[in-house]
This record gives sequence, structure tokens and C-alpha cells, in this order.
Amino acid sequence: MHRSAEFLRLQRKGIRAQSKHFVLYAGRLGDEAERRLGITVSRRIGKAVVRNRLKRRIRECFRTKLYAAIPEGVATVIVALSGAGVLDTPAINHELAAATLSVVKGLEARDG
Repeated sequence: MHRSAEFLRLQRKGIRAQSKHFVLYAGRLGDEAERRLGITVSRRIGKAVVRNRLKRRIRECFRTKLYAAIPEGVATVIVALSGAGVLDTPAINHELAAATLSVVKGLEARDG
């Protein structure tokens, strides 16, 4: 996802789940069949090197672990909270997997 309007729409109308270091929002943006990912990492997390490393780790987790769990046509926004920059990859995977399960259950309940 690239447009701020898409991010804001999901944050306002999407299903929300929170872990200690991440907030996930998920919802359908339209008739698209593709799963989409948006990542928000603010400057409070750390310098550019830390923020970019965290975004790479989140993308890799999405690609390897979360992609299959998220239904087709669902867009997901992951917002990193303070302290996320020091997490190692297994901790990121664990937190995001748990939050993703919660979001998927919420989507299934809402969509029927």
C-alpha cells in the first residue's frame, strides 16, 4: 500500500488487534484479490537504520508466515510501537502471528 488514504481508511474502519510492540489493522479495500501490506514505523522507534531493518523483518514475516493466514483481498497495516526496534526476528514473528490470528477471527466474524 502506498496511499495515505488507504492507511487511514483501514485505521478507521478496519479490524484492530494489538500486541506489546505492534498494532495491526485489517480490512477489505475493494474488489482486489491481492493481499496487501502497509507498514508504519515512526521516528520514535530509532534512527533510519533501525527503522529500515524493522520494516525488512516485518515484510519477511508477512511473506513467510502471515501471507497464508490472511484471506484473499484483505489489506493489512502494521504499526510499530516503541520498543519494536530492539526485537529479534523470532519475537517479531511470534507477536505478529498472534495478532494476525486475532484480526482474521474478527474479519470472519464481521464478514460472516
